[in-house]
Amino acid sequence: MKLHQMQANYGWWMPARFNIEKEMLSNVRRLGGLPSSHLGLETLTGDINNLKWENYMNDPNMSERVQPPIHSIMEYQVLGEDVASDRRF
Repeated sequence: MKLHQMQANYGWWMPARFNIEKEMLSNVRRLGGLPSSHLGLETLTGDINNLKWENYMNDPNMSERVQPPIHSIMEYQVLGEDVASDRRF
């Protein structure tokens, strides 16, 4: 629903509430290097009902490549260097 239609039907508070909820849901992130799905934002905007090409093609979770361990990603983000490559297993 467009914002000016929302304002005409429900009053000025409805588009303001929609924008606040949209801003809050777009800032939700997962810990570390885990990808965030933004399911709440897709539900709010109605995009959850639309199946797009990028939704089922080129999904990194379905990749054949091995993902690095989450601890290595966190150490790289915190320390700024690849600590896992220095270790000898």
